Amino acid sequence: MDSFSLTRCLFRQTALVLLAFLSLTVVIFPATAAQAHDVLVGTNPEDGATLSTAPSTIGLTFSNTPIALGAEILVFDGNGTNWADGPVSIVDNQVSQAIRAGAPAGKFTVQWRIVSSDSHPIEGTFSFTSQGPEPDSSQPAPV
Repeated sequence: MDSFSLTRCLFRQTALVLLAFLSLTVVIFPATAAQAHDVLVGTNPEDGATLSTAPSTIGLTFSNTPIALGAEILVFDGNGTNWADGPVSIVDNQVSQAIRAGAPAGKFTVQWRIVSSDSHPIEGTFSFTSQGPEPDSSQPAPV
């Protein structure tokens, strides 16, 4: 076998080994960047829930602790009024938003946007229905 044929044979073998290695790498170590975003695992109230009174707080639970930068939760009634009150609170993987007192009965849509722990923004919506206004905590309870 001449040196040209030997070189060509070694090149083919090297290329096959490299191709096999790359194929195996893709199978063993799949791309995880798309899977790294935090996931919303629960809401309080639950999506679609019907409550006797409007809640005082909206809660979101994520698969990881999100970054506080730019976090926003808006709570709209059927007329488009935003009932969110104050800043979003993030403690571990729990994100919460207070609702102003006096929220009316009706359907509410919650729009949220947070920055995932992998630094990518994620967002979503859910809704719930309140059958009555939030009780006024400044008034004494009936006896």
